Amino acid sequence: EEEEEEEEEEKQEKDASHAAKRRKQNRPEKEEENKNTAVVDAFFRRHAVKSTDVLLFNCGSEPLLRARNTKFRKLPFIIDSVDEVQSTRNGHSNISGTKEKMESFTVAFAENEDDAKNVQQHSVSYAKKNLDTSNAAFSLFGGDDDIEKQGKEKEEEEEDIAARWERLAESPAQCSTYFTPERIVAVQDKVKSLHDWSRFQKDVFSMGYVSPKNSANVMLHEEEEKELLTKFSRVVATLKQKGYPATLAFVTDVAWEIVLKLWTIAEEVCDHEEVVLEPSFAAYALEKPSTRGKQKNENGNKKYVGQNFGQPHRDYARTDDALSLWLPINDVDVENGCIYVLPKEHDHERNTSRGGGGGHASKPDFPLEKAVALAPVEGGRVLGWSGDVVHWGTSCQVSSVLPPRQSIGVAFRRKKANKATGTVGKMSSMTKSEAFSLDVAGRLKAITVALGAFEHWYGSTDSIKAKIN
Repeated sequence: EEEEEEEEEEKQEKDASHAAKRRKQNRPEKEEENKNTAVVDAFFRRHAVKSTDVLLFNCGSEPLLRARNTKFRKLPFIIDSVDEVQSTRNGHSNISGTKEKMESFTVAFAENEDDAKNVQQHSVSYAKKNLDTSNAAFSLFGGDDDIEKQGKEKEEEEEDIAARWERLAESPAQCSTYFTPERIVAVQDKVKSLHDWSRFQKDVFSMGYVSPKNSANVMLHEEEEKELLTKFSRVVATLKQKGYPATLAFVTDVAWEIVLKLWTIAEEVCDHEEVVLEPSFAAYALEKPSTRGKQKNENGNKKYVGQNFGQPHRDYARTDDALSLWLPINDVDVENGCIYVLPKEHDHERNTSRGGGGGHASKPDFPLEKAVALAPVEGGRVLGWSGDVVHWGTSCQVSSVLPPRQSIGVAFRRKKANKATGTVGKMSSMTKSEAFSLDVAGRLKAITVALGAFEHWYGSTDSIKAKIN
C-alpha cells in the first residue's frame, strides 16, 4: 500500500512538475518555488486535509500562507504540539538525505463566542508552557502579540464608530466619558432648583396636561442652556442634510444632556420615584410644504420620518403611571406645528371599557372643538401630559411666519409599573444608569428601535436602518 501511495504521489509530483515547467518562468528559483507549491498541493489533496484536522504542511508553502490569510485568519485555535518530522520513503531516508521540514499541529476551533474566548485564553497559557514560540511554524499563527493586536483592533473599530458619527453629526459623542456620575448629579440638581414642580404636577394630574403658562423653563436661564438648544438644532439640520432623520441626533451627547434634564422633571413629577425611559423617544423636524406645482404634492402630502404625528391617539390606555414630556426647540404657535391635547374632563372614553386601547390601536372618539392647543410656547419650555391623554401634532403651514417646529418627545414610566409593559421592538425601557452608560453602538441600537416604534405612521424605516448600519 505504501508503494502504491508512493507511486501515486510521485506521479502527481511529476504532473505538477511538468505543469510548473510549462509556465513561463525565467528564474530557476521561481521554478523551484512552484515545484514546492505543487508538492504541497498534492500532499493536501492526497490526505484530504480539512481545516479542523491535524495539519501537516511545509512551513514555507504558499497554500499555508494563503490559508493563514483566509480561512484561518479569524478562527481562534489551540496549538497542541509542534514536531519536526523526517521525510522518509518506505521507512528510509530519501536519496538526497535532506529533510523536508514538516510540522504537525492539532487545531481546536471554537463553535461560539464563549468558546472563542476560552480557546484564546488557553492558547496563550499553553504556548507559554509548552511551545518554543521561536519556531518558524508557530510564528505563522502568532501568539500573545497577535491576541493583544486583535484586542487593539476591536478597540479601534469601536473608536471608528464613534468617530464616524461625530463626523456625521459634527458634534461630540463621548457617552459615559462625558456623563460622569458627578456631571449627572450636577445637571439634575440644577434642574430641580429652576421650577416649582408642584404646579407642573398639579396640571398633569388634574387636567391631564401642562398648560403653556405652567410650562417648565429649564433651558433659558443662562446662555449655556440656550446654546444647548442651538447645538441640538444644528445637529438635526446637519444630519438631515446628510439624509438622516432628526431622531439620529440622539447619537450625540447634546441630545442626551437634554434627556437628562427631562429625566429629572419626570422624577420630580412622579414624586421622586425611579422612572425608566420608554424606547419610543423621538426628535421631530417639520418641513414647510412647497407652494409650487408638483413639489407641493410631494412635500405637502408625503409622510417622512420626523414629521408631525397627526393622528389623535393615546400613548397608553387608562394609566397615570406614564408621563410624556415634550420640548420645543424653537418657538411654536398654531401655524408652525403645535401639539393639541384633549383635557381629561372632555375625554368621555377615558373611564369606560372602550378607553384608549393604547397608542395607535384605535382612533379615539371625542369632540374636536374641546381640544386645546399647547401654543404659543417659547422654545426651551417643557410641556407634558399623562400617558392616557389624547393628543396629536399638527404640520407646519405654508402661511407660517415662524420656522417649522423642531422638538423632542420622550416618555417615562414609574419603574414599579413597568413590569409587563414598556417594551418596543424587543427592547425594554432603560433605567437612568443604563441609558447614560450606552456607548455609540448602544445609542444606535436604541435609535433603530425607536424609529421602528413609529412605522405604523411613517411606514417602513428599513432603508434608514440599513443606512445607519
